[in-house]
Amino acid sequence: MKNVSGIRLTLPDFQGKDFTYEMYPVYEKDWFSLNIALDVSDFIATAGIEVKPPVYFHMGIAKKWQHLFDFKRYFDLLIGFEFRF
Repeated sequence: MKNVSGIRLTLPDFQGKDFTYEMYPVYEKDWFSLNIALDVSDFIATAGIEVKPPVYFHMGIAKKWQHLFDFKRYFDLLIGFEFRF
């Protein structure tokens, strides 16, 4: 489990708010990882890239569960960092 913090940008209006999620790694290989978080209200997925140990840069998407397959609604963009010690 990894603690990822950053900014969540809502589309299409680009309003930002901070976030902190407990991410679970799905795939890890050297400097790259794919992660998910299954929150009560949101589906969250990120790709993590090792910048310089112990810093990882994450970018990903988030969407409410009830709108997950509603393709007229946009995903939210996630940009964040993780520190591994």
